[in-house]
Order: sequence, then C-alpha cells, then structure tokens
Amino acid sequence: MIRLTKLFSPLALVLLTGIVIGRFGLHVTQNYTEPLVYSGYPAIILSLIVIAGSLLVIYLKPKVDDSFIITGSSLVTSAQPSVVVPVAYLLIGVVLGTISIWGLTNQSIPLFYPLLGIAIGIYTYVKGVGLIWRNSLTRYYLTEDDFLFMYRFLGEQTTETPLEQIADIDTSRNFIQRQLDVGDVVVHSESGGRKPSIRARSVGSPRELKQRISEQRRIAKSQEHGSDNNSTSSTTNSTDHEDQQTSTEDSSEKPIDQLITEITSKSENINSDDIPEEVLVELANYNINKLSEELIKDTIEDKVGEPCEDDLGEPSD
Repeated sequence: MIRLTKLFSPLALVLLTGIVIGRFGLHVTQNYTEPLVYSGYPAIILSLIVIAGSLLVIYLKPKVDDSFIITGSSLVTSAQPSVVVPVAYLLIGVVLGTISIWGLTNQSIPLFYPLLGIAIGIYTYVKGVGLIWRNSLTRYYLTEDDFLFMYRFLGEQTTETPLEQIADIDTSRNFIQRQLDVGDVVVHSESGGRKPSIRARSVGSPRELKQRISEQRRIAKSQEHGSDNNSTSSTTNSTDHEDQQTSTEDSSEKPIDQLITEITSKSENINSDDIPEEVLVELANYNINKLSEELIKDTIEDKVGEPCEDDLGEPSD
C-alpha cells in the first residue's frame, strides 16, 4: 500500500476511480433495464462530484514555497498527513461496491445484501476521498524560525509557532499507525501550556520530524541568546559613547582661557580625545606665543646681562 501511494499520486488515483465510476454508471443506464438501470444515475452524479472536487483540490493545495511567503524564513523541511489509510478506504469502497452491483444481477441473492453492500461501499469510498482531499490540502512547514500549519480550501487557516517558544514535542501512534510508520507529532508552546499549539496528524516518519524540529529549536535558541549578548554589548558601547560625548560637550561649554589653564596644569593626565578642536588650536597658539616670549627674554638677558622683568615688574625666575 505504501509503495502504491508513492508510485501514484493519491489525487490522480481519486480522479481515476471517479472516471471509472462514471463510465460504469453510463454503461448501466444504457444497457440494463429496470430496476438496475436506476443505479447508474447516482454513479454518474458521484463521478462528476469526485472529478470536479479533485481538480479543485489540485489547484488549491498548498505549495512547498508557501512557507516563505508567510514567514519569510528559509524552508528546512515540510510534511503532509499520510494518505495510506485514506487510499485503503478508497479501494475497499470501490471493491465492495463493484461486488455488490454484481450481486444485483444475480437473482439467487436476496436484494437486501447487494443494497447493503452498495451503501457500505459508497460510504467507505466517500470517506476515503474526503480524507485524501483533506490531507492534500494540509501541510506542515519547518523553517529556520517557525513551525507552521496550513490548511487551504476556499479559505486559508494557518497556525505559526516560533521555534524558540516551543516548550515540548511529543509523538503518539496507535497500533495501525505503528505498522504503517506514521503518527502524530504534537508541538506544545510555552504560552499554551499542555494544550498543543500544532498537532501534525498522521505524518510519515514522526520520530524523524520530531528530531528535525528539536535540532532547529536548539539552533534558534542559541542564535537568540547570541543576539541578546550582542545587543547588551552594543548598548554598553553606546552608553560609553554617549558619556564620552557628554564629557566633550561639557568641556566645550567652558571658556577657552579656563580650558587652556586646566589643560596646561594637568597636561600629563588629560586625554587629547576629550579636548574640542577649537581648544586644541588655541592651546597650540598659546604654546607658540609662550615659547616666543621666552626666546625674547633669553635674548635680552644675553645682550643686557640683567634679568628681564615680566608684565608685573617682578624679576622672572
């Protein structure tokens, strides 16, 4: 059964059975008499519904790249509910219905049993078709940042859980699912408690999907911690830069003469990066003038032979 679903698309199989049922109903209406002829019309109606519905599902079913359109994150993997059980329902319904219709042509079999078989066959077939349609319209996406559920028919339903908010991941399988290697993957978010935020139903290889989600969750959380550390470091550097700018602005608000006095008295301990540019220019002019004045004094002393007096009339040292 698993190999059959891999070789043939489930929707293609539904279309094929719909065409066969329609052809059979048309054959009955043209070649049989009452009351068997009336069984051909329901078969034709069912065939038209199945064919039209399958074509609509093929057009509307989610695509692989839909996750990027919704989340903007790169796709890691995707999964769909398994169609093994629905295909089994489909085939059982077709076989049971065919045998029951044959029973109608056999006069030795009471009419009740073929009619009961047809009813059960139609129910089983319709259930299989409905499950195949539903599973084809459902897809689960694992991206670099989120785990996403999407169901699309005439409308669209999505549930998105960020990986860093996933608290726990469980798997559950009954006896039949274990034999078919399918099962449910239940994702619990931190905000949702034990209520599952997303339940991936009847996916193939559920343990592998659980492992992929766990690995991607660890990567997402490690990246989140790294970004938090970078943000803290950036905030600290920004604060230091603002303090340095504030110190520079405070310095620039002082009179230049006062700044020159403070700079010349503490020239060994001051940081030149904290001095405004205009103060540095004035300080350079101040040093040049002071040096020129000392050279003039030294020259006069050499010529006169006496110490030169400063502006206060006191001998300079």
